[in-house]
Amino acid sequence: MWEDSTVDHGHGSLRTALWRIRAVHGSLISAGRNELALGRDVTTDLQQCRAQAARLLAPGGELSVEDTNSSPLTGDLLPAWDEDWLLIERERLRQVQLHALEALAVRLRNLGRYPEAIDAALRAKAIEPLRESVHAVLIDICLDEGNVAAAHGYLRQYSSVLWTELGLRPSPRLLERVRDASRLPRL
Repeated sequence: MWEDSTVDHGHGSLRTALWRIRAVHGSLISAGRNELALGRDVTTDLQQCRAQAARLLAPGGELSVEDTNSSPLTGDLLPAWDEDWLLIERERLRQVQLHALEALAVRLRNLGRYPEAIDAALRAKAIEPLRESVHAVLIDICLDEGNVAAAHGYLRQYSSVLWTELGLRPSPRLLERVRDASRLPRL
């Protein structure tokens, strides 16, 4: 922490910093002789994200008001840090966020809360623009609302990005979803 100091001076600086923190926020930090941790009552945004994701991904259960807020399910892990060990942890968090946002979008869609469902799906799409399951959820929400044109628009966007980035086309199953909804009944 204090690179330009001796070990003894660094220990003294750490003790002073801990004393100052405890004077202002008593339970913020828990420190032992050889260990330092956040206090028991302290929660981090990462803990909140994982807890919300666990609730959203659990089968059944009610959707609480706090779980409809998709903001805790976004954001990078320690974005200003450049450490090798963070690469895997960031990817793990990204996967949790994607699955949780997708699950939230589906649950909100099933409740008929389409604007919130679209928001959750778009947040997942922002994390992984090439994820077909997210686009399928987004398209299904539009179709449930009766917005066939919006569903076509999202399909076109996805098709374009997928082709440009990977030279691939959407799956036949996704194309069929929109095609079936586009068929007009005979009058």
